[in-house]
Amino acid sequence: MRSAKKSEAAAAKGLSRFFGAHGYTCVCCGADVFDETGVCGFCLPKLKFNNGNVCRRCGAALGDVDNRFCAACERFDGVFFDGAASAFVYTGEVSRLLLKMKYGGAKYLSEFFARQMANKFLTLSVGFDVAVPVPMTKSAKKKRGYNQAELLTADFCDIIGADFRFDLIEKARETPQQETLGFKARRENLQGAFKAKRDDAVCGKRILLIDDVKTTGATINMCAKALKKAGAAYVFGLTAASSRDISATERD
Repeated sequence: MRSAKKSEAAAAKGLSRFFGAHGYTCVCCGADVFDETGVCGFCLPKLKFNNGNVCRRCGAALGDVDNRFCAACERFDGVFFDGAASAFVYTGEVSRLLLKMKYGGAKYLSEFFARQMANKFLTLSVGFDVAVPVPMTKSAKKKRGYNQAELLTADFCDIIGADFRFDLIEKARETPQQETLGFKARRENLQGAFKAKRDDAVCGKRILLIDDVKTTGATINMCAKALKKAGAAYVFGLTAASSRDISATERD
């Protein structure tokens, strides 16, 4: 299992290797930047980091609402993941960049988001044995050309020096796009959609499950259910961004 201290040291080494003495262009506007953020000073305020009040179970941004849990977590019949966190709130410029990475072929954005995910992860007291991406069906991956969750997983683990596997969980059937569905439909849509291997890398192990966006948490929850069924001892979800908490009425 990778400890927080080892992860922090590996991340520092990784960031130094990525940036060194040279700079990069801002992922938002293309201006030259010379620090590890990957965003210029003008665009940085446009990105909503998920650093405020969050759901104690899934890490969704709660804003000024004085709740322990978001509306989605309060309504789950069964929760199979042990915790979750995200680097950003899925809004504004963050959502534009993630959609560009996911559907626009901008795979280079994975490195930027993975760095921010690493920064977020290092603030948590969470250890894991292996990281796995939320899977796509083979046909969906072939159509898009890549799985953005795999890109994030590889870059994240390269930064912090951790192990990852792409073959421990699969999506066994196509499902309608989650974005078009309400809370109940999202859960029903994914029932039985994921299957995990009974593998030594899963049984009794702590799994870090990585994806680009968490909305209601249904995808992470169903993946965690499959991993737990295959023997995983612990599943923690880490995403580039998560949606703001919304009321239970809006989720129906």
